[in-house]
Amino acid sequence: MADNKVNMVKVAYAREEITTIEQLKESIAKALDSANTMKKKVQIACINVLIMAGKAKTDEEKVELVIIANDMVNALGDGIRAKGLIGFFLEFGFTQDWNKQADGFNGLKSEQHIRENFERAKVEHWYTKAPEAPFKDYNMTAAFKSFLKTAKAKADDKEHEGQITIDTDLLELFIALDENKPIKAEGALKLVERLAA
Repeated sequence: MADNKVNMVKVAYAREEITTIEQLKESIAKALDSANTMKKKVQIACINVLIMAGKAKTDEEKVELVIIANDMVNALGDGIRAKGLIGFFLEFGFTQDWNKQADGFNGLKSEQHIRENFERAKVEHWYTKAPEAPFKDYNMTAAFKSFLKTAKAKADDKEHEGQITIDTDLLELFIALDENKPIKAEGALKLVERLAA
C-alpha cells in the first residue's frame, strides 16, 4: 500500500442476460450485500489500526501507523466516503496539521485518548462520519450560511490559532451581507482592491 496508487478494478459483466425484474432485483441485492461487506471489513481494519495505535511506543511505530492510515484513505478510492474514514481517524486516533490537510495525517493522538474512546470507535462506524445525501439539491444560501458558520467558528478557535488563516475584513463583509447591514463603500473598495492584487 505504500505506493499510494489506487488500483483500478476491471469489471467482468455477467454473460447471462437479465430479462426479468426479479433477476435485476437479485443482481442489485448482491451488489448491495457486497458494499455492506466492504463497509464492515473497512470498519474492522480501522479498529485494528486503532488497536495498534494505542500500543505504539516508539516513534518508528507511530510513523508507520500514520503512513498506514494515510495509505488506507488513499487506497479506499473515490466515491467511497474517504472523508468519513478521515473523520473517523481524526476523532479516534490521528492528528492533522490544519494548514496542510492535503498532506494527510501527521501523528497519533495520545494513548489515553485512543483508549478512552476505543469502545465508542467500535460502534460509531467510519462511513457515518461524513454522510452523503446523493439526491440533495444545492442551495447557495444554505451553503453560504454553512460556510459563514464555519468561518466564524474558526475565527474564534483559540486552540488552533496559529494553524488557521482567516481574512477578518472579508469575514466582516460576509457577516454584514448575511445580516443585511450596510457596507461601507470605502471598506468594500479597499477589500476588492486587495483581493484583486
